[in-house]
Amino acid sequence: MKVNKLKSFFKVALASSMAFTLFSTNLMNASAKENTVEKTYTVPVKDLKSGAPIPAVTKAFAKAFGDEVQITEKVDGTKVAKIELQHMVVDMSAFGAGKYECNIQTVKDAKVLAKEARKLSPEFGHPDKVVDNEVPTLVELTLPKKDKEGKYPIVLTVDFMDRFIGGGKPYETTVQLDLDEQNKTEIYANYSKIDELLKTIPTDLSKYTEASVKVLNDAKAGIVRDLNVAEQARVDEMAATLEKAIKGLEEIKNESAIQFENNAIYEVEVALYNADKDLPSMAASSLKKTAKIFVKNGKAEMHIYTQPMTMGTITASLQEIKIFDLDGKAFKNGVVVAKSADGNPIEFKFDLPHTEEFIKTEVNPHVAMMGNAFIPARIKVNYSTLKKVGEINTEETNKPSVEPETKPEVKPETNKPETNPTESNKTEIKDTKVPHTGVATNTLIYFAMAMVSAAAVVMIYRRTRKA
Repeated sequence: MKVNKLKSFFKVALASSMAFTLFSTNLMNASAKENTVEKTYTVPVKDLKSGAPIPAVTKAFAKAFGDEVQITEKVDGTKVAKIELQHMVVDMSAFGAGKYECNIQTVKDAKVLAKEARKLSPEFGHPDKVVDNEVPTLVELTLPKKDKEGKYPIVLTVDFMDRFIGGGKPYETTVQLDLDEQNKTEIYANYSKIDELLKTIPTDLSKYTEASVKVLNDAKAGIVRDLNVAEQARVDEMAATLEKAIKGLEEIKNESAIQFENNAIYEVEVALYNADKDLPSMAASSLKKTAKIFVKNGKAEMHIYTQPMTMGTITASLQEIKIFDLDGKAFKNGVVVAKSADGNPIEFKFDLPHTEEFIKTEVNPHVAMMGNAFIPARIKVNYSTLKKVGEINTEETNKPSVEPETKPEVKPETNKPETNPTESNKTEIKDTKVPHTGVATNTLIYFAMAMVSAAAVVMIYRRTRKA
C-alpha cells in the first residue's frame, strides 16, 4: 500500500511540475512577444535632485529636465531618454547675492540633438553681467541602472558652476532623476499625412481600371492604426505606398478610342495572364498568340484559338471558358466553335465585353487532379497590334446570329416514280388485271349496301303480312 501511495504521489508531483513548466513557458513567450516592438512614452518628472547643499541650487535643478521626458523602451529592456534641457536661474537674493543665469553644459554619455545660445552669468558677485553661451537644448542618452533609492543617477556639468567652482574647467556633479513611470503615456505615430491622402481619393472609382483600384484598396487595407511613435518609419512607408497608389489610378480608356469597321475581320495579339499579377497564367501555353475579332451588325465577337498544354506530366486542353464583364461580376460562357480530331476544343468564340487591355476570365482544362476546377485568369489584348485582315460578306451579316435548327434531308427512293401531289390521297389497288379507280370502288360499295337494304325491307314486309 505504501509503495502504491508513493507512486501516486510521484505521478501527481510530476504532472504538477510539467503543468508549471508549461505555464511558465507560455508566460515567458507572452512576455517576449509583448517586448518584440519598441514603444515610446512620455513620463512625468517627479524631481531632479542636485547634490549641492544650497537650496537655491537645488530649486533651480528641480526643473532642469522639464516636466516630462520621452522614454523609448527597447526590445532588450534598455530605456533611452530624450530630454529637453531647460534654462535655470539660481536665485541667491536671500543672501544678497542676486540671481544668476545658468545652463546645463554637458550630460555624460549623451548625444546632443540640438543647441542654442542662452544667457549665462559668468562671474559670481556680478549678477548683472550676462553673456550668451551656446549650450545643448535636446539630448538623448541611455538611462543607467537605478540607484538604491530607485532613481537614475546622471552626471552633468553646469556652465555657471564651471566658472564659479571649476575655475573655468568642467565641474561634474551627479543628479538623481526621479520619474513617475506608473503614469507614463504612450506616444503614437503621426498619421497626419495618411489622413490627408485619404481625403484626396476620388469618391467614384468606377472610372478607373480594376487593376489600379485593386492596388489602391490593398494600400488602404495595409494601413495599421495606433502604432507607437517608435514605428514612425513604418507609418511613413504606409503613407508612401498609399500616395503611390493614388497617383497610379488609371482611368478607363474611352472605348470609342478603338473604332471597329462594320462587317470587318481583325487580328490581334492575345495572351493568358494571371488573375492578379502581370505575369503569364499557369495555363498561358494553351492560348495561341493570335485571335480574331469579327464585327457583324456593329457587334464585335472575338475568336480565340487554343492548343494542348503540358503541366508537369499532365497534358490537357482548355474545355471551358467564362468571360466576365467590365465590373468582373456577370459572365457568359465561351462557345466552342471547333474541335481537334481527338475531340478537344481548339476554337472558342464570345461577345467582346469591352475594349480594355485585360478581360477577366476563368478557364477549365478539366484536370481531375485539380478537381476539374476553373482557374481565374485574364486575357491580355494588345490592341496596338490590331489590324484589319478581311471583310464579312454582307449576306452573311444579314443572317440571324443563331441559325435555326435544320432537319436531316430525306432523299427520295431512286426507283420510285415521283408522285403527283394531287394523287397522294388515292389508294393503289394491286394484283388486278383491270385497273380500278377510286370512283368505281365507291360505286360498288354503295350498290352492295342498297341490295342489303332492299332484302331487309322485303323480309320485314313478309313477316308483317303473316302476322
